[in-house]
Amino acid sequence: MFPFDRLIRAMDDWAAMTAAGSSAGAAPVELVAQIGEGSYRPRHMRWVKSLERADYARAVAGAELVVAHAGMG
Repeated sequence: MFPFDRLIRAMDDWAAMTAAGSSAGAAPVELVAQIGEGSYRPRHMRWVKSLERADYARAVAGAELVVAHAGMG
């Protein structure tokens, strides 16, 4: 219903606010966005267009929190 870029932009905005509140000027946790074919390029967190299945599995297994965009079905 909503473009994927909308979620990536919201997470990037959160990353910017989180970094602004830290003494080092960076988010206190590692943030990685898999943006797919989206046109928005995050400025406040690391991003990749896609991850291979094994890299994705490692990232999810090592994450404290995963924010995902679920499609219909």
